[in-house]
Amino acid sequence: MEEPENQNNLESEIWSKLKKEKKIPEIKDLANVIKEIQFNNKKEKISHETEQKEQVINKLKYPRTAKKVLLMLKQLYETGFASFA
Repeated sequence: MEEPENQNNLESEIWSKLKKEKKIPEIKDLANVIKEIQFNNKKEKISHETEQKEQVINKLKYPRTAKKVLLMLKQLYETGFASFA
């Protein structure tokens, strides 16, 4: 791999590896990539946390009841109300 001659070449090289486009990225392009990465990281974290919760719940004697109670607690914290329905 050759070293870039100047800053524009470096930016263009990095951008081409990230997005497969030949151009010098603007600030808004870089901001969009950062937002995309942050969104993907949040999505992966939520997915991983959900899998962990499911594993714990499935080990319980009454997993459906546990899910219902957790949903009720979530509703109670978010809205101040929970229903047994």
